Formats: sequence, structure tokens, C-alpha cells
Amino acid sequence: MKTTVWFCSLLALATMVWGQVWSPNNVTNNITRAKAIQVASKLKVEMYAPDVRRFLSRHSLTNCAREFVGDEINDFYTLSDGSSLWLIFAPSWSRDPLGGLLERAVIQSNGVYLVSITLTNGP
Repeated sequence: MKTTVWFCSLLALATMVWGQVWSPNNVTNNITRAKAIQVASKLKVEMYAPDVRRFLSRHSLTNCAREFVGDEINDFYTLSDGSSLWLIFAPSWSRDPLGGLLERAVIQSNGVYLVSITLTNGP
């Protein structure tokens, strides 16, 4: 009986450790909302998606979730406070169907737009 209790306790401890190693915090970018707005405001309208991702990775925004909705391509960068930087791309079939041209950027939390980020004009 003691062996069974000891084994179950060890299994529970291992499960908690595994959960810490693979927690959702590992996909969170360690950047504040204010810093994300500052970085995203330097992006230009109609920037090509790989160029946007390269620019953001130089500014500590590396973990991204991508979503394809209809003709839009959406990139979500989870921020340290739980909100996310959401980039919306229009498809660019002439260059790359998985790429796209940046249309707009917003900060959202729980599906609610908190801040609409003004992008600079021109490519």
C-alpha cells in the first residue's frame, strides 16, 4: 500500500513538473503592451508578411500563432499581460499564398479590440 501511495505521489509530482515545462507561458512573448504598440507602430502598410515577422523578431516578438480566415491571414503575438498583438494581412497571390500584405494591427484581449495601431503610410 505504501508503495502504491508513493508511486501515485511521484506520478502526480512528475505531471506537475511536466505541466510547468509545457505551460502556455512558453509561447508568450515577454514584452509589454506599451512596447508592442511602440514596435508595431513602426510597421508600414502593405509590408510583406515575412518582412514583418523578421522585423518583429528583432524586437523580441518571436512566438506567433497564425490563422487563415477566408482571404485574411492573421498573426497573433501573445503579450506578457495576456493580451495579444493581432496583425491582419491581405493575401498576396502574386508573391506567396502563405504570405500577405499588412493591412492593420490591433491589440486585443478576449476578442475585444483595445487599441487600434496606426501604421505608417506606404511600403
